[in-house]
Amino acid sequence: MAKKKKENNKKGYKRAVLLFFFITLVSLFIFVYKIYKMDILKKEYFMILCITCVVVALVIFLLALKSKKGFTRFIAFFILIVLNIIPIYFLYNINLTESLITSASNAITKREIYNVYVLKESPIRKVSDLKDKKIGIFNNNSKTLIKAVAGLKKEVKGALKKETYYDEIDTILNSGISKEEDAIFITSTLENILNEQYYEMIQKYKVIKTIEVSEVEKVKKTTTDITKDSFVMYISGIDTYGNIGTVSRSDVNILIAVNPKTNKILLVNTPRDYYVKLHSKGAYDKLTHAGIYGIEESVNTLEDLYDIKIAYYIKVNFSSLIKLIDAIGGVEVDSKYAFSYDGYTFRKGKNKLYGKAALAFSRFRKGLPEGDISRGENQEAVIKAIIDKITSPSIITNYSSIIGSLEKSFVTNISTEDIYKLAKYQMNNTVNWEVTNANALGYDSFDVTYSTGRTKLYVMKQNDSSILSVKTSLKSLLE
Repeated sequence: MAKKKKENNKKGYKRAVLLFFFITLVSLFIFVYKIYKMDILKKEYFMILCITCVVVALVIFLLALKSKKGFTRFIAFFILIVLNIIPIYFLYNINLTESLITSASNAITKREIYNVYVLKESPIRKVSDLKDKKIGIFNNNSKTLIKAVAGLKKEVKGALKKETYYDEIDTILNSGISKEEDAIFITSTLENILNEQYYEMIQKYKVIKTIEVSEVEKVKKTTTDITKDSFVMYISGIDTYGNIGTVSRSDVNILIAVNPKTNKILLVNTPRDYYVKLHSKGAYDKLTHAGIYGIEESVNTLEDLYDIKIAYYIKVNFSSLIKLIDAIGGVEVDSKYAFSYDGYTFRKGKNKLYGKAALAFSRFRKGLPEGDISRGENQEAVIKAIIDKITSPSIITNYSSIIGSLEKSFVTNISTEDIYKLAKYQMNNTVNWEVTNANALGYDSFDVTYSTGRTKLYVMKQNDSSILSVKTSLKSLLE
């Protein structure tokens, strides 16, 4: 009886080993096929991987099946299980990556918010009280304005007495203060301008209603062999938290020029208040306001400014930066200056920063020697630190959490194929990138801006020799 039980146990063990060996072969086959489709290894490395997988699986299988020592069989069986887990874990992460890039590079929903303002002493308490009243509408030249006005009328539940469109912020604010208009309607993308430039006037108002409108924005695709051809990537950082689709100003405008043949990267910062001609509008405005009209407007405007082609772009916001840096375990940032901001203190030299501290480091400007230009240098320091961290081998241990942190946190036109090509290049060449800077300079001034009509705002006028220097540096690196 005991002998029969022992034989049954042996048969059960053998069946278990055979089952796990079969599952292992299937897992390894899918794993190897995925590597082949991704084309991230050189042919000789791929062949070594295939042979290694087969030999290791076969040796472990034979040890688990034939070894008479119980401990050896236990270890072999355990390794056989691990051989299943590794490819499954790899495939899981690859699927996460593909899903992330696909969602970030497809059409996104742009979300813009408009506010209905009335004077604080106004008897108007809710939006329905605007029936048969006069309203001033700020013409922000946005495609969403027509939808927003239609949404407002729907909320009023009746006809407005009169709609008047204004092109200047100070004029529309004064129209409400003088009671020429019963209410005014302004996009929230100008909220910071209202608080900075017209603080005393806007303090006389209160918001009684917000109207949210959206439209689908398709992501422009591009084709570049990033392992062979030089290319330029644009990083746009919008000044909002939360939903990446929220329409807002682009406060961070950094170009990353990459030459894979020389292993060199050039970071170019263009100050947010730089006075540039908007590509589709043919009128001058702050560079930061180009973001209001979509990332394509920022891309095209920068292409015009530097006479280059931008192949790729990534749009992030405050939340994106915090999530990414926390997920990669913080970054080591080299600061040119010692300063404090938003509850954080930064010393000259190396600083280990996590998400919120890195955001504060990137946003501070008023106490720095060259204001916005110095802030741009700090932003470049953060980007360089991120590049150093994500190209290091240690990043693989946090891969899943990094990918998870980026979900719905950015918009890009980089395809999964391009990601794989870059991964192949980095893996097969163990590249150490040389990162340098070339920044646009300018001088303080006040001038009219397209997005605010004839109202004069602070701008940074272009320094021609600086622009020429940046163009020369870009051309030198890309060629």
